[in-house]
Amino acid sequence: MKHENENNAQEQMQEQICSYLFGELQAKDKAHVEQRFEESEVWRAERDRLQGTIGLVQAAMKADTVVETESEQLSEAAMQSLALAGTQAAASH
Repeated sequence: MKHENENNAQEQMQEQICSYLFGELQAKDKAHVEQRFEESEVWRAERDRLQGTIGLVQAAMKADTVVETESEQLSEAAMQSLALAGTQAAASH
């Protein structure tokens, strides 16, 4: 049960950080996340790691795309899902 609670807390942290990075938070929630960054090295490290992952995905998409149509682009939600999947894969190793 403890392991499950830790995984849930980790997932919630990642979701909040991704929402922050994609500019999806209301002002109050954004301020809360920024406070967590100030107080926690773990939160800052996770933010930096997720920023790197998102940057890699965005760079790969730009490099692989010659002609993009709207239907071929990943939505922000899809990008967030990719970032979370990468995080979960890294955490399981």
